[in-house]
Formats: sequence, C-alpha cells, structure tokens
Amino acid sequence: MTLPDTMDKENSLDIRKLKAMGHTIRTCVKQAIRRQGLTCGMKACGELLQSNPGNVMMCVLPTDCNNISIHIHQTLIQAFCKENNILVVELKDDTALATLISKLSEGRYGHKVNGRPDDTSCLLLQYPKRGPSKEDELVFKFYEMMMKGSRPLPHLALPD
Repeated sequence: MTLPDTMDKENSLDIRKLKAMGHTIRTCVKQAIRRQGLTCGMKACGELLQSNPGNVMMCVLPTDCNNISIHIHQTLIQAFCKENNILVVELKDDTALATLISKLSEGRYGHKVNGRPDDTSCLLLQYPKRGPSKEDELVFKFYEMMMKGSRPLPHLALPD
C-alpha cells in the first residue's frame, strides 16, 4: 500500500464520518423542535444567551453568510458560546436547515419554535429535561475527539 492509497482511505473515512455527523445534527435539530427547545434568529438567541446560557446545549451557525452584520453577530455569539462551554457547530449551508425548520414548524401539526423560524442565521438547542439524547451524545463525542486532534473543526453539511 502506498502513501496516496493510505491518504485516500483516511479521507474517505473522514468524509463518511462528516456525512454521518450531518445526519446526526439534523436529528438533533428535529428533536429540539419537537420538544420546543429550539431558538432561531439572532435577537432571540442573544436574549436566551443573556438570560439563561446554562440551559443552552448547542449553537448551530451557518458559515455561508454574505451579510457582514450577521457575520459579526455570529462571531460574537460564537465567542460567547465558547466562553460558556456551549458546543458550536458550523454548517456549510443554511438552505437544508431552513427547509427542515419550515417543514417541522408549519402545517397542521407544526411544532413551536422560539424566535423567528425563518431566520436561520443562528440556532440554539436547549438541554432536554430528560437529558441529552443518543444523537446529542454522539455530537459531543465527535467534537471532543476533534478537539483532541490537531485538526480544525469541520463545517458540516446537512443532508437534503
């Protein structure tokens, strides 16, 4: 086995892990919506972080923002979250996230979302009353493993 063969196997394993983690993040967001523990939008997220940061389990930030004002707010929220030991997950694209939230928050059996469901510039997932789910634990373990390694934290993609 040559060095390029080894590198290809490692890269394909990483790609599979990242895809699986995208599915897991999607499930975490779905669970948060169903238990009414999802906050959307910069204003609502900022208010929650100011009033009760200990109740926030995870912050999801899309990184494809072209608006400088939103980018500055995201940077400040990210710094606040890291300072308060809140996991920060960065997504490559917010289109799949917006679609997911609109599907689950609209319609006859729509679930309530705190804040504005049409604003996906920042999402906060609150701790469930019964404790973190299996998927939440997977995300925590994945990021803990990534932090121990010398790799930068990945920007995940949600499945369509």
